[in-house]
Amino acid sequence: MLIRRPHDRGGRPGAGPIDRAERDLAEWERLADGILSALMFRAKVIQDGELRRAIETLPLAEYEAGGYYERWAVAIEKLVLEKGLIGRDELDAKEAALLPPATRLRAGARVRVRSATRDRHNRTPAYVQGRIGTVTRLIGRFADPESRAHGGNGLPERDLYDVRFALRELWPGYDAEHDTVDVALYGHWLDAVDGPAAEPPAAARLRAIEALLIEKGILTEADIRTLTENLIGRSAADAARVVARAWIDAEFKRRLLADANAALGELGIEGAVRFTNLVAVENTDAVHHLVVGTLDSSGYPRQLAGPPPPWYKTLEYRARAVREPRAVLREFGVELPEATSVRVIDCVSHLRVLVIPRRPAGTEGLSEAELARLVTRDSITGLGVARPAGGAER
Repeated sequence: MLIRRPHDRGGRPGAGPIDRAERDLAEWERLADGILSALMFRAKVIQDGELRRAIETLPLAEYEAGGYYERWAVAIEKLVLEKGLIGRDELDAKEAALLPPATRLRAGARVRVRSATRDRHNRTPAYVQGRIGTVTRLIGRFADPESRAHGGNGLPERDLYDVRFALRELWPGYDAEHDTVDVALYGHWLDAVDGPAAEPPAAARLRAIEALLIEKGILTEADIRTLTENLIGRSAADAARVVARAWIDAEFKRRLLADANAALGELGIEGAVRFTNLVAVENTDAVHHLVVGTLDSSGYPRQLAGPPPPWYKTLEYRARAVREPRAVLREFGVELPEATSVRVIDCVSHLRVLVIPRRPAGTEGLSEAELARLVTRDSITGLGVARPAGGAER
């Protein structure tokens, strides 16, 4: 019997188009990376396998509903509680102390109900999650029932509102125009439609974890900041330097393909976190490599090129890359001849892969710096090609 846990995405049927939207990491997402790195490499109280185990035990619905760093945040919380580094009561209290006062919603405000991203007790009916309604009145302020259900102290208290929804908008085919349902909903589940996008609950939880780890002397603020800056300070420009050198120096390319970690030292590229096993592969007319991490988004050379692009971490890419790689490539504008074989490389965390894309034609007279500007972030994963000579940066 095949056992497939929620994190094992490779080849899952039914995955839709890959979201290619670009966005910078939010402050709380960078914080998640910094806390995890500091717990692993400074305090040395967590191993990378433990993080993955904590993520992999999430129920399927929770795994699929949460974003990449939301899953990290849930796993970090689970591990610091499990190891006794922090107690649940003090975490709840610290989160309540750090939260800014909630902005009270007025009657008539249009709100969108958040969708559950964790498979745990809540008081928000699924049929209104993700839907837009109108606040009709404030009912009162009460202890947080979700905190209480898990043994917490119910702080911070939460505003409870009546929110009205048109039944026609909830149920396709309902034809009575003026019928509505009023639902009692807690304020931390509601986002003003016309306001800024709200952070997920994981953000406040992470800040509370950070504060407690620093107060207890387990980590320092400098530990977290340094490791966060080391990651964010890297970019695909560093990888482009490596590719450009390989294009113009055949001996360097030979050494890079034989031992990428050693070859990077020749260019003075170092990081606070030691490179995992970095492997370089070359795309040619005969074979085109495509990198993916179907289990946990591994494979991207993040210590060299910085955070992976948003699409690399999507469940859709992880599912489809091994099932229909040519379709995925076409979705990103890469059409390969039938004679070119596609070789997908499915990685685990100890393997990072740098793809050397094919050098564009007509670039023989360009300098190394000019060549580096032709290397795209997507091309170093194989889900893209280098820009043509004279191509504009994007």
